[in-house]
Amino acid sequence: MGVALQVRSDLAAIWGDGEGSQPNVEVLNKKKLIPVVYALENASISEKRAMGEIYFKRVLEPDDAVKLREVIEGLGARAACEEMAAGFIDEATAAVECPGVAVEGRSRIQEYIDSLVG
Repeated sequence: MGVALQVRSDLAAIWGDGEGSQPNVEVLNKKKLIPVVYALENASISEKRAMGEIYFKRVLEPDDAVKLREVIEGLGARAACEEMAAGFIDEATAAVECPGVAVEGRSRIQEYIDSLVG
């Protein structure tokens, strides 16, 4: 569950509430967010170069964060990370269903999971 929440937090840091939202300070501080790492791992040389041009600046401006968002979205990082988070949530939900967990405990844990993921 913790990994799923971190992935979702990193997605929110980059994409916020939607288009036009202001970049999160984590992006401007060049934090190695999971979608950024995913994009770097899956980028071509020219795409890595484009990301490097942004990241090697001493100070990032909000426009740089928008450019970065566009590059990593184009690499499929957003969709892949959303899928990754959903997979971890599914694993947590399946773990609650193991035979060793009492029925009352299962429902409480499932309620907790549901409250975390909205």
